[in-house]
Amino acid sequence: MTTWHALKTIFLGRSFAWRFAGGVIFGLAFSMMATWAALGIMDGFEEVFYKALRAGSGEYILKSVHGYFTWNQADAQKAVHLDLVATPVVRTEAFLTVGKHAQGVQVIGIDDTAVALSPLLQPLAPGEIALGQKLAAKLNLREGDAVALTFGRGQGAQGLPILERFIIKRVVAHHLYIRDARQVYLNLGQIQQILGTKKINLVMLATKAPVGPRARQEMVDQIFHAYDAQYEVMPFWHEFGNLLQAVHDEKFILALALQLIVLIAAFNVLAFIWFLRGQAAQEIFLLQALGLPPKKIRHTWYTLTTILWAAGVVLGLGLLEILKKVLAHLLPKLMPPDIYHVDGIFLSLTVSDYLIVAGAAWLWMMLVVVLGILKMQHQSLLYGLRREFN
Repeated sequence: MTTWHALKTIFLGRSFAWRFAGGVIFGLAFSMMATWAALGIMDGFEEVFYKALRAGSGEYILKSVHGYFTWNQADAQKAVHLDLVATPVVRTEAFLTVGKHAQGVQVIGIDDTAVALSPLLQPLAPGEIALGQKLAAKLNLREGDAVALTFGRGQGAQGLPILERFIIKRVVAHHLYIRDARQVYLNLGQIQQILGTKKINLVMLATKAPVGPRARQEMVDQIFHAYDAQYEVMPFWHEFGNLLQAVHDEKFILALALQLIVLIAAFNVLAFIWFLRGQAAQEIFLLQALGLPPKKIRHTWYTLTTILWAAGVVLGLGLLEILKKVLAHLLPKLMPPDIYHVDGIFLSLTVSDYLIVAGAAWLWMMLVVVLGILKMQHQSLLYGLRREFN
């Protein structure tokens, strides 16, 4: 008799077993879906965060420990030798004024080389300004509208603040609220003129092709050694390093905590096998009395466990797809807009994420079931035959 015949004999005529199996499969699917969702949300946050940060600042930031510095042709050539794209930048603060409304903004002065770092950083002529999408929406601004920026005086200068008028050339979307809500771009030459300096205070650098984390760290070291000791080199996420480290730690802790849910689902599988074995004890022991070896019975339970696991994986993937739609489209509409500023919550999962979660669930199930079946074997064949003829 094959394993499939044994399973058919055990399940035949037992509708309650199918209902129980459905509940076990749903519990297992939910546990895997919750784990995938937690990992996907964390990875999705990192992916969107990294992408948005890189879009507005390149991959590396070079600045002097002395503040403003001169960026000459020799310095630019060093970046070329490292196969990097470099653009000089002035970054400062100002107040943006529209009618009776004022908003503190971060001003980025860029030149024509900035577009090589990101399509967002299109060239601007003097008198033109580009501002973040959320800032424009908050102040009800559109392309062609006029705004005013109030600057403090340049290095060491005294006197009244400088007020300059600009026309909105375009509205940009970083897809990162902290930047879309307070970042504006101006022509580099004009902002240098306003501040009364020909120097810059940072350089944005980027590789011509995307690189991995290890290669990125190696490039940081290369840039550091290529320039003088007065320069500091930082990856683009430097100012948010603590936040990103907290996300990594939380993802690890959450993944461990969610294994408890998977473990409970594994015990539900064992409970189902115990229940099924009790209900079908007569058939099972009769099969053994007719010559079915105990090893075949064990294989039957292992096969059933694997079938339940496979069904749980398929259902879990289906639940995950539903959750993705809810998080991306429905949840943002239900969240208070004055507290949460999100366009949607997106999950990012790799093939290895799916395999690790599903594989861990299978290992937990097999471990629990094997230990449970070993305990079952202490029950004798004679006990089962007595139940058959009672």
